[in-house]
Amino acid sequence: VPEPPEILALSFSADQFIEGDFAQSNCVVRKGDRPILISWLFNGRPLLLSDDVQVDKVGSRTSILTIDPVRGHNQGNYTCVASNPAGEMAVYT
Repeated sequence: VPEPPEILALSFSADQFIEGDFAQSNCVVRKGDRPILISWLFNGRPLLLSDDVQVDKVGSRTSILTIDPVRGHNQGNYTCVASNPAGEMAVYT
């Protein structure tokens, strides 16, 4: 039976940030059949990468979102979405 992805709880490196801080969040898929596609949303839309906002893939089950430096326009809701042929799971910050 194909197994859909399951994501561990998502959290940032601190509860609050001020402008100029470094922020990072890890999205770890602890279960699910490969291939697994991991993507990020910001306020419900695909996250736009920039010099300040980067996403790095680590292996086949981890994605790291880094915001450096944090700016006012980075405030909002971040979502990690993991999908494979068996299903999809999303976790929000």
